[in-house]
Amino acid sequence: MERKQHKDAASFGFLHVLADERRNSDNGLLRSHAKHYDEAIEEATSILAEILRTA
Repeated sequence: MERKQHKDAASFGFLHVLADERRNSDNGLLRSHAKHYDEAIEEATSILAEILRTA
């Protein structure tokens, strides 16, 4: 699945850092985007767990 959050991580750093930056932002719009980064982290964790389970 392609997510904007994955592209941001490729350009700006780790997903959890980007999520924290948005969650702690003074800008309300950025704070509302933190959940999308959290969802991307959960998705990536799930995919990695599945890969490790089948290896």
